Amino acid sequence: MLTFQSVNLEKLSTRGAWLNSRPTLALIFVLSLFCLGGPYTQIATAPLDPILATPAQDEALYSHGILRMAAGEDWLTPRFLGRRLLVKPPLLQWLSAASLKLFGNHLWTLRLPSILAAAAILTLIYHSCGPVGWILLLSTHLWRSRAGLVLMDDLLTLFYLIAILQFA
Repeated sequence: MLTFQSVNLEKLSTRGAWLNSRPTLALIFVLSLFCLGGPYTQIATAPLDPILATPAQDEALYSHGILRMAAGEDWLTPRFLGRRLLVKPPLLQWLSAASLKLFGNHLWTLRLPSILAAAAILTLIYHSCGPVGWILLLSTHLWRSRAGLVLMDDLLTLFYLIAILQFA
């Protein structure tokens, strides 16, 4: 005999209840991944500022240390040309090096933690602001040109957004 789960109509009738359901947020996360798609440029050639055409030079600096970590060098201290690279917290380097170890040496695996963080930012914006906020952020060229690069910006923005939403 077939049985159906009872549906709570009061919960579904509240404003925007289906917008923030878990399946919808999972769909938005996957859709965000496809909309971002990752930058299709080589390392350090993606423009940070489209008006001045400033390339992402720091991406090469971080990528060098990440590739050396993934090759088996010191995971505790990132290095660039033999010198310690203690400019930023090493979380991005650790995540990217682990991604390289898991999925192989490809440009997308190097950028995977940043791409996932950017998709998580889009999902949290959708969860807190709705579809309009999601579309506005996704249509911003300056944010899309930086999203998914090997820079600490995506992870830092994600952590700031989580902290703000916790206090809101």
